[in-house]
Amino acid sequence: MLKDEIVDYVKRYADSFNPPFTGNVEVYQVFRKTKDGDFYITNSIGNFTAGKLIIATGAYHIPNVLPISKDFDNSVKQLHSVDYKNPEQLEKGATLIKR
Repeated sequence: MLKDEIVDYVKRYADSFNPPFTGNVEVYQVFRKTKDGDFYITNSIGNFTAGKLIIATGAYHIPNVLPISKDFDNSVKQLHSVDYKNPEQLEKGATLIKR
């Protein structure tokens, strides 16, 4: 698929169920205050907390795993997009995706 075809496909998919989504947000910082606590995210539209966090890097078909991810403890579920098949792979509740 070419870039424009991919963009069109994703737009049609999102339009089919209108998910809650905000784009063009710059993330400044992500941290945890405690080991078992929520993630705190500061960004260009405000501050958020999330029990789960997804950091997406690289092109959709080319894995790009950031070296820092090897230091995350086991409470942080890491799933590369090439391994993602369906929403059931994620725990219930809100999920933050960072790219």
